[in-house]
Amino acid sequence: MDSVLTENPINVETKDIFDGHINIGSGIGGKVSAFGVGAEVDAKRYYNVTTATNEGIQESLEFSAMVKAINKIQVGISASGTRDVSNGEVLGNQMFFGAKVGNVVLGWSNIPYDSDITVDFSIGGYVVIGAETGITINVSELYRRATNFIRNR
Repeated sequence: MDSVLTENPINVETKDIFDGHINIGSGIGGKVSAFGVGAEVDAKRYYNVTTATNEGIQESLEFSAMVKAINKIQVGISASGTRDVSNGEVLGNQMFFGAKVGNVVLGWSNIPYDSDITVDFSIGGYVVIGAETGITINVSELYRRATNFIRNR
C-alpha cells in the first residue's frame, strides 16, 4: 500500500478489478453486453441482491435507450437513481443524453469524466418481472496493478 501512496498520490483508492452483480425487479426492456459492446432499452425498478450482505439492499430506478462500446463510447439517453432500502439514503444518480467519445460529451452528462475504462459482460430482461446478471472488469485498475507489480519487482 505504501508504494501506491507514494507513486500514485492522486489515485490512492484501491478498486476491485472484477465486480459482479445480480439484480431482480420489475419493468420492461432488455440488455445485452459482451466485451463491453452492448445495447439496452428499458424502464425498470430493481434491487441489487449482491450488496445485501455487505452494504444492505439497494433499490434502483432506471430508464435507458443506449448503445455503447466500453464505457467511453456511448450514444443514447439514460437516467438512474439508487437508494439504500433500510434508511432511504440516496446513494447516487446519473443522467446522460447525447454522444460520448472518451471524455468528450456532445450533449449532457453528470457521469465523472475521469472514470476508469471498464468492460462488462451482462444479460438481462424485464417483462413485468425480470432479472439481470453481469460482471464488470476494470481495465484501468488491472493496468495500475500490473505496472505497480512490475515497478516493485
